[in-house]
Amino acid sequence: MSKRGMVWATALCAVVGLGGCAGGGSLQTGDAEDAQLAPAGDASVTVHNNNWADVDVYAVRNGTRTRLGSVATAASARFLLSGTLLTGAPTLQLLIDPIGSRAGYITQPLLVSPGQRVDLNVENNLSLTSYSIF
Repeated sequence: MSKRGMVWATALCAVVGLGGCAGGGSLQTGDAEDAQLAPAGDASVTVHNNNWADVDVYAVRNGTRTRLGSVATAASARFLLSGTLLTGAPTLQLLIDPIGSRAGYITQPLLVSPGQRVDLNVENNLSLTSYSIF
């Protein structure tokens, strides 16, 4: 195999290997409308990060945090909320934790049903963060 072919093979293995490390419930996307609908029994959360810091996103149910994933600065990501997060307790909250900051944001309790979509817009001033449920 040529040196160039070896470099391409190594790069391909690295990309395939990193795919296994990605959060199972997230889909990085530049446009949330490009994302597919959530499977039956699941809901989705699309986070638009307008904050200067990358953020970690958690679903909070009954006081227990479940990490959904991270969203880079000026990017968007879509995360699936499995049916297990939506059953039992009637409400859940979304927690935004900017990386490297002591500040954070948590939504009011949300009533999210299977098949619905939550859009969360994270702002630099976290108190101006907003969300909508469709």
